[in-house]
Amino acid sequence: YTLAGILAPTVMGSVIQHAATTLDGYMMGFTINAVVLVASGLLGLALLWPNTERARLLGQEAVQPKFA
Repeated sequence: YTLAGILAPTVMGSVIQHAATTLDGYMMGFTINAVVLVASGLLGLALLWPNTERARLLGQEAVQPKFA
């Protein structure tokens, strides 16, 4: 389960309320959202298949695990 459905509206509302103008609040909120999305995408890229992704990024041949 996830808390995104609870945290996202709460954080966005707080950012909008504490901004100088409503437009500034929305801009800051969507900027925070974009940073979180990019950071989580990069983290997923690095951690989902670390051996194959590392080899791909370095231009090397990936070692495939052998199963019994």
